[in-house]
Amino acid sequence: MKRGISPLISMVILISLVIIIATVTLFWGTDFVNVIITSTESEQQKQFICLNEYDLKMTESCYKEKELLFTIENNQNGQVNKFILNLIGSSASRTIETQGLTGFGKKSYIISQNDVPQEFELDSLTQIKATPIIPIDDMEYGCSNVFVGNNLLGCCIGYFGNNCEKIRGCT
Repeated sequence: MKRGISPLISMVILISLVIIIATVTLFWGTDFVNVIITSTESEQQKQFICLNEYDLKMTESCYKEKELLFTIENNQNGQVNKFILNLIGSSASRTIETQGLTGFGKKSYIISQNDVPQEFELDSLTQIKATPIIPIDDMEYGCSNVFVGNNLLGCCIGYFGNNCEKIRGCT
């Protein structure tokens, strides 16, 4: 007659195995959830900084003589290291970097055809979006929720005043 392990011993082994698997899963799950919570909190803090320490406005934008002219104004104290410009044209878009801006500052920018890739023509441009890149904890962070943008005007107005010609059907 063959003998197997008794039902009591098999039950003890089965319960021990379940407890070991549950303990390992619990520790792994706790660490996993803590990492997700920490990264989410960090991201929310950065977005909070972007929304509360930066008030950026693009006050003018126009195209003149193969140059893009625009002004960005910062009405808060936050420093901007640089801007990532998304130049949106009628048939394509390109991304380039440009200089930043100090707190409570206003700066005019000029982008020439030489500053963009050859296959992109500035005269096809219809819109500009500028995403600020800001310093947080000695690192750079892109405030994607605070981009400033403007539809491109065919002729210059405001700050650029009388220096602009009537182009693109401007009256």
